[in-house]
Amino acid sequence: MVKGKPWTISVEPSGQCNLQCPECPVGAAVLNRKGGFMTTELFQKTVQQAGKSLFYINFFFQGEPTLNPHIAQMLTIATENRIYSNMSTNGHLLTPERSRALVQSGLSRVIVSVDGLTSETYAIYRRGGSLFKTDTGIRNLISARNSLKSKTPFITVQFLVFRHNEHEIPLLKNWCKTVGADQLEIKTAQFNDYGDGSVKPPVNSKYSRYNLAKDGSLQHKGRIYNHCFKQWGGMVVSWDGQSAPCCYDKNLDFSAGNIKDISFNGIWDSDKMKDFRNQILNNKKAIDMCRNCPEGRNPLL
Repeated sequence: MVKGKPWTISVEPSGQCNLQCPECPVGAAVLNRKGGFMTTELFQKTVQQAGKSLFYINFFFQGEPTLNPHIAQMLTIATENRIYSNMSTNGHLLTPERSRALVQSGLSRVIVSVDGLTSETYAIYRRGGSLFKTDTGIRNLISARNSLKSKTPFITVQFLVFRHNEHEIPLLKNWCKTVGADQLEIKTAQFNDYGDGSVKPPVNSKYSRYNLAKDGSLQHKGRIYNHCFKQWGGMVVSWDGQSAPCCYDKNLDFSAGNIKDISFNGIWDSDKMKDFRNQILNNKKAIDMCRNCPEGRNPLL
């Protein structure tokens, strides 16, 4: 039994993307569900039903959020409800006009993925993308923030570490200072069974969440244990209203219903959600998606 209500949710403004990243189910075209755009009406309903306990929203799940033509309106709704908003983007669509609209919306924080500091290294993972467009997008956002004399959004550059780009890590701080970003976040990359092998974990194990097994397979570091804080504080809502217990449920295999048909609280307190939480507490490693998740692991064991 969960006595409290979610304090955070992740929504999916767009189930589509403009890039083809090989370790992303959307980019690799292996997602078993259709993509689309969340409507402002559905988002408004989600926020209203989640209630006053909600104070943090991630505006990303799968897909590129800035593809949604109504993303600024959705962010404005969050701001009007005094909810902290965090959006992750590849930065390609941060035009001067869209950047200004995002700043005016009250967006609290934006994460811009920059996984290479040259056109060549960037394009290895961000297929179909352009480092120049991402660089320009960050600068457009900073320019809009300055011209509007706003303190937000806080701009974080995120760098996924692979073997082909780990040599660029020492250069990252200066690059971020050059474009004017507020923060640098170096992140380990997730690898999946559907990956085509074009990208590999870094040589430096410090920047990898995996160990290399004797048979050549990747084994997640640390021992999994029966806990996951996400199941008691958050939930995911897809672009079309389908629920998910967390962001690792890419295909919504563990969905407890759609908020178009069931209330938010009805989903949160549903038997299906209770059963999933019980499985987390009793045999988490039996859940396939949990075995590739870093949450709920002790890296020292």
